[in-house]
Amino acid sequence: MNRFVPADNLIAPLGGGTLRKWKNGGKWAENLRKNGKSEFIKTGIPSTRIEEWKYTDLTPLTKMDFSFNPDKTDPIDNALIEKLLPPKLSECSLVFVNGKFSEHFSFVHPTKGLFIDNVRNVIKSGRDDVFECIGKAGTKPDALTNLNRAYFNDGAVIRIGKDIDPGFPVHLIFLAVNAKSSEMFHPGNLIIAEEGSKFSLIEEYTGDPDSVYFTNTITEIHIKDRASVSHYKIQTENHSSFHVGSLNVIQGKDTKFFSNTATFGGALTRNNISASMNGPGSESNIEGLYFLKGAQHTDNHTEIFHNFPSCKSTENFNGVLDGESRAVFDGKIFVGEGSVQTDSTQSSRSLLLSGSASVDSKPALEIYADDVKCSHSASVGQLDTDSLYYLRSRGIGHNEAMKILTSGFLKEILEKFENKDVSGKIENLLNSEIKV
Repeated sequence: MNRFVPADNLIAPLGGGTLRKWKNGGKWAENLRKNGKSEFIKTGIPSTRIEEWKYTDLTPLTKMDFSFNPDKTDPIDNALIEKLLPPKLSECSLVFVNGKFSEHFSFVHPTKGLFIDNVRNVIKSGRDDVFECIGKAGTKPDALTNLNRAYFNDGAVIRIGKDIDPGFPVHLIFLAVNAKSSEMFHPGNLIIAEEGSKFSLIEEYTGDPDSVYFTNTITEIHIKDRASVSHYKIQTENHSSFHVGSLNVIQGKDTKFFSNTATFGGALTRNNISASMNGPGSESNIEGLYFLKGAQHTDNHTEIFHNFPSCKSTENFNGVLDGESRAVFDGKIFVGEGSVQTDSTQSSRSLLLSGSASVDSKPALEIYADDVKCSHSASVGQLDTDSLYYLRSRGIGHNEAMKILTSGFLKEILEKFENKDVSGKIENLLNSEIKV
């Protein structure tokens, strides 16, 4: 097997010889798309012979006939959208339906020092300067990043001004509706938090149960000196869909970053998370939880880079698996030369409710500095029999006792949430998903 697998079907909608001239143009956007397309054509998608993709096989994507049309406006029943649209978790929300911004369902709260728009509008306005830092966060672009850039068309653009605290989160909702022709969506979000600012972002991805689609999204966050950003991602796409989501973060001096990824949906999900601490005194906290059943497959791939002294990171992922589901945790902590007084911990814990479920866990430390404190751990197990017996002895039925223990295992992550509306929503999702 080759290290890469040809995936002409994924790039075919862009046309053969020359890049399609979209209405949503601009020289800068055209160059980004052109480079993304040419780089993806050179490789295709990664195979399981590549270490980072050893446990996740993307070849099912090569067998589907995907469609993509950035300029066509498909008539969609607003009543259907309203029925499927999840409750908004903020007074400020941007809604994207089938990859395109929907002004009708969105509301942007006007706030001094806070710039919010969608990618299409920003490109049309000629504000290329807004995108000057795109691609600067995260590791070297991979095949899926190049594919996203080839289709770069819409998403959110947010800039929080110096020392600004809006006082409310921004909720981004990506909804797939009537995607019957195996559509694919490639959102790109750019968030810039200027010096001393404070900001909270919620990303939510969902779709109707009858659609088959592929979401390949990138969110890039630039956190300038002394700024603080909290990020929440909720993924409840249907069990026939594919989801690849990349979160790339770059942090300046004395910054704080908190992120949580909650995964419930998708036939195949890959969460790529990369945080680079490029200034002393920065802090990064990455949390994740997932509940899988049936034949679902979720791969959490994380990289945290300590590039300066006196930085701290914590990373915790808890997951519950039922049926024949499979989870992957591939986490790497990198401590660069001179990054003394680094404090980093990493933990992955998985709970199996079925003898057919499985977990592949690969935590790793790569340290090139002295005077550091780093640790990692991984565990896979079943419900604790002593705890189960204790609950049963108090008159609680077997199924209810299992549900209490399973829910409590995941709530260890929820308790760390600052946004109680988000944690409340995820707790409700857990209660509806956990049926033992």
